[in-house]
Amino acid sequence: MTSAPSDKVGKRQHNRALRHKIRQAIHQKADILPLKDEISSTWDMDKDGKRRFDPRHEPKLMRK
Repeated sequence: MTSAPSDKVGKRQHNRALRHKIRQAIHQKADILPLKDEISSTWDMDKDGKRRFDPRHEPKLMRK
């Protein structure tokens, strides 16, 4: 039910942001490094609503 073919671009952006924050924390000599979940969320990506759809089981959703 999503129109995005892949999460590749979103994953690249999120991982790039994570690496950037980690580099900043290391440079500032922080005791604790940031976690992936603190920086970004998988719900922000293009395919966050991905699920299987079978019109036989949910015919109401096929109505116009």
